[in-house]
Amino acid sequence: MATVCARLKASAFQSRTAHSRVVVGNAKRASCKMTEIEININKYAQNKLTDSEIMDWFDQFDLIGQKEIRDKLIMFMQQSHPTDEMISIAIQSAPIKDTMTPVVLFKTQNFKIAINKIEKLPYSELRKSFITMLSIFKIADTYRRETDCKNGCSHFWHNLDD
Repeated sequence: MATVCARLKASAFQSRTAHSRVVVGNAKRASCKMTEIEININKYAQNKLTDSEIMDWFDQFDLIGQKEIRDKLIMFMQQSHPTDEMISIAIQSAPIKDTMTPVVLFKTQNFKIAINKIEKLPYSELRKSFITMLSIFKIADTYRRETDCKNGCSHFWHNLDD
């Protein structure tokens, strides 16, 4: 846990109020604070924010801020280790057409290649990429909370207040 806290403390966000840090859940004991970005992505994964709430929040940021959010989400996705099955389930449940570029990338490429290609997509694909990746993270993180962490865990991001 100390390593995660150190990484989070080292993170710096320059856009809007995303750089502000808030003490959350067990973070009080760990002296670890989360950014608005980290809190909102995790709240969404835990069904504490709706699709429209997370997208309204995302839309408030400029291009630089949205890319920072995307990059943080990519890191979270990588840490959640989504399987091909999880990605497939997420794509089916995502509020986006299955013909959109980010969806096609995840359907046709392995996870690592899809992520690399998504990072290079033009601005016009950023919102669609965010929606797709949020769905994948939500499925993978939910699975982790319901299996590895079902009897409690020290992941302070799994203990967010409403």
